[in-house]
Amino acid sequence: MHIEALCRVITRALSTAAVLLVVLPPVPIGAAQSAAGQSAAGQSGTQEFPQPRAFLTKNIALSNDEIAAAAQGTVITQNLDTSVKDEMALFGIAWIEVPIDFYLEHYEDIESFERGDAVQAIKKLSSPPQLSDFDQLSFSADDLKDIPNCHPEHCSVKIDEQALERLQKEVDWSAADAHAKANALFRQIMLEFVQQYLKEGNAALPVYVDSKDPTSVAKAFSGLLEDSPYLPEYVPELNNYLTGFPEAKLPGATEFLYWSTNDIGLKPFTVLTQAVVYPWEQGGNVDAVIAGKQLYASHYFHAALELRFLIRDSSRPDATGFYLITLDRSRSDGLTGIKGGLIGGILRRRSREGLQSYLENSKARLEQEYQKSQ
Repeated sequence: MHIEALCRVITRALSTAAVLLVVLPPVPIGAAQSAAGQSAAGQSGTQEFPQPRAFLTKNIALSNDEIAAAAQGTVITQNLDTSVKDEMALFGIAWIEVPIDFYLEHYEDIESFERGDAVQAIKKLSSPPQLSDFDQLSFSADDLKDIPNCHPEHCSVKIDEQALERLQKEVDWSAADAHAKANALFRQIMLEFVQQYLKEGNAALPVYVDSKDPTSVAKAFSGLLEDSPYLPEYVPELNNYLTGFPEAKLPGATEFLYWSTNDIGLKPFTVLTQAVVYPWEQGGNVDAVIAGKQLYASHYFHAALELRFLIRDSSRPDATGFYLITLDRSRSDGLTGIKGGLIGGILRRRSREGLQSYLENSKARLEQEYQKSQ
């Protein structure tokens, strides 16, 4: 894969929710904040979330000049160190001059929030999920060409062994309607996967057999959490929920699943994610934490975790806006081996630049929409 192309792929996946999500019954934000605050306060070992300056100094090592610039509205982004070679981590901060409730309302309308030129289709799932939620989901033309020739250890599509076997046995690939039948089966497989995940959690996550070394999505995601110490330190109840779903509980949170198919000039790819919106009052100045947990990606990515902290600045109690701090981690093809060693630095730099652009554009769009609403 060309360096520039892979950069665009990684950046897009890190900075947008291109995934599948299931909607649980919504909780009124005010009541959710109260319940979440009580739950967080009862968690042993939970530390109060620090003021933005303290967090940025301790966890991100931003300079005083960078912190001052962020307070004035400048978007700041940075690559973070990782413990494994196939992992990429990005940090971003933006002061967004809109109320937090305005941001959350727009985020929960994920189909509008994330739609853009690169998003071919996006759908927030029903509760419970329905087959009709996947009506617009389909394989790309390249995937339909490749799947009949796939076998474990060699496939251009990220897929588990059972799904691959079904696609090859239940579809007559020589028939005129083979592609239509394959897409219909793909939708059924995705529905069954979501239903299984809602019952079994991480145990239902796939093991990709697209290469000689099978990749467990659950194991890769666990590695991402281990490399995100700020989550168990400040929000252990959310960390426990992401690992222990569905048995674990997170009072006050709302969540949903959504899928999207993205086309950025390479192979279109579909991503499925669980989004959790947690109104949280533990630190007093943090109104919400949003987690995006990737459950499946048809190309490029083994696992991804996106965290968004929505933080008020208590030194400016009358301010309308808030700090949006993003902490994104992903494990991806193309970052290991000889090739990864040669281009890893380039990928990380260009991916940071992509996140910078994403945050700047999101900030401008939301602030413009808020001004129009007044």
